[in-house]
Amino acid sequence: MIEQTRARPLLGTFVVISAAGPRRAVEAGLRRAFDAVERLERRMSYFEPASDVARLNRAAHRIPVRVHPQTHRLLRAAARLTRASGGVFDIATGGALWRAGFRPPAPGAPRPDPRASGRDVRLLSGGRVRFRRPLWIDLGGIAKGQAVDRALAVLRDAGVRRARVNAGGDTASFGETAPLWRRDDRRRGAVRPFGATASGAVATSAPLLHARARRAPYVRRGRCVPGGRGVTVAAPRALWADALTKVALLAPSRARRVLAIFNARVIP
Repeated sequence: MIEQTRARPLLGTFVVISAAGPRRAVEAGLRRAFDAVERLERRMSYFEPASDVARLNRAAHRIPVRVHPQTHRLLRAAARLTRASGGVFDIATGGALWRAGFRPPAPGAPRPDPRASGRDVRLLSGGRVRFRRPLWIDLGGIAKGQAVDRALAVLRDAGVRRARVNAGGDTASFGETAPLWRRDDRRRGAVRPFGATASGAVATSAPLLHARARRAPYVRRGRCVPGGRGVTVAAPRALWADALTKVALLAPSRARRVLAIFNARVIP
């Protein structure tokens, strides 16, 4: 029985994975988990021209585009979140972020329709996707959670006894009870404890501390809006926790109802 911790720069942050179990299981599990996160990052990248996201932004308004099954499943989860939140959670944010100067243009894509939203994304059979109008999806608000979930699944399959994955504010674990930490939005780089868990996930969204990010780090109904203070959400899966932090920040009055649909809650 051994325990190891490894870290790599991925997903725009440092991904830290800890695993305990038989030596072979831990070493193979860590290697495979990081490989799985790297593959997912390449498929979901807004910036990489060959990614599923970039191919959709370039062509899905004209023709159906086939994507990887993981991408299709993530888009289906995003559509469910959009419906449940009444449009508060929205993946068609690339255009608004670009117009406000927070994103470069989508590589090779036509100018997005300012009326576009996540409801314009149609999921077709055979892993295909079609847009009703030109738009730029950006999966940054949900893909990190999926990557954390995928890494944990790979570690389980490898025979690891307990594990924890931390991707810059998105954390999930299985096995022995361990303390949970959240980012402290009052101090750059600081964290603070708020509980413990043996399994499940938590995610923290907090605007960056410089003035520009405080003005407009989030998008609601096609417009960049300030995000206010940070929020932490606990959920059974990191995917839900990651995405639902945006709902809790942007629509606090409806957050409890929406989070309950996904068996999630805000951590005060």
